[in-house]
Amino acid sequence: MLNLNKSITTIISISTMTLMGCSGSYKKPESIESKIKRYDVSNIGLNKVPEFNIDIEVNSSNRGPASVRPVASKEKVLHSNKRLYFLTLFEQYNHLKQFASVTAPEVSICPNFHTSLMQHKEKFGKQSNSPKKLPTYKWVTSAKDLTGIYPELNLPVSKTDIYPKAWDMIVKKENIDKTAVVQNALNIHIEKTYSELKELCEFGVSDNYYNFENLLTYTKKKTLGPSTKSLNSLVKTTIFSNWILLDSIDKSKDFEKKKVLNTYTSEVVNRLKVDWARNAIHQLRAKR
Repeated sequence: MLNLNKSITTIISISTMTLMGCSGSYKKPESIESKIKRYDVSNIGLNKVPEFNIDIEVNSSNRGPASVRPVASKEKVLHSNKRLYFLTLFEQYNHLKQFASVTAPEVSICPNFHTSLMQHKEKFGKQSNSPKKLPTYKWVTSAKDLTGIYPELNLPVSKTDIYPKAWDMIVKKENIDKTAVVQNALNIHIEKTYSELKELCEFGVSDNYYNFENLLTYTKKKTLGPSTKSLNSLVKTTIFSNWILLDSIDKSKDFEKKKVLNTYTSEVVNRLKVDWARNAIHQLRAKR
């Protein structure tokens, strides 16, 4: 009987130690509140979409010259809206940072989109990071306001607000190095875009993503038909403002045919049912 009691006591002791050991190694999932405390709060919502006011009469036709009309990707994208937004912004960042005059950081660790990022890299491989230069700007600034056709002039030179814009700085002094002003504003924009990607990686969402989601919800109920007003509504979202920005600063002839970015952008256009936007961007390019 004594031996039996000892055995029971031993079993209870071992069980207690095992439970203590398990509880000691168990890591409670991190709460959103903890993430926010650990994350640099000053970065949240930093990437405010620049205020664009596109100045073209949007052609109601979807057709444009075959040699220059943006090419729609035939590749199917099966990602959720959230993953599509992240991957599109990620690819836009990869293209934008080629124009940075300072080294822009890589997005390598991304908890909320880890699988999507790995699948993306496996599918498309490493993209070119060859540095590119901005066009040389020689506008006569006294002639007219050029912000409606050159989106890069709308980029803020502030890290925390959408004003003042690059154009505001340029018109103050006719002899100012216009390209240097735009380059500085673009560097800031690239930094802000990286900040949003970090936010998405950490929390899975961002303010700009919710704007995109709201637009998707709207276009499910109503058609966003071709018009200047509709185009300016689209550029209130990060993805479209970056698309128009890249189309303006990247003069390489193969930009529209770049497979990776075109794949995601085309899917965004398809989901929003705004195929006319492709031709609108061509119209804008033709005015420059």
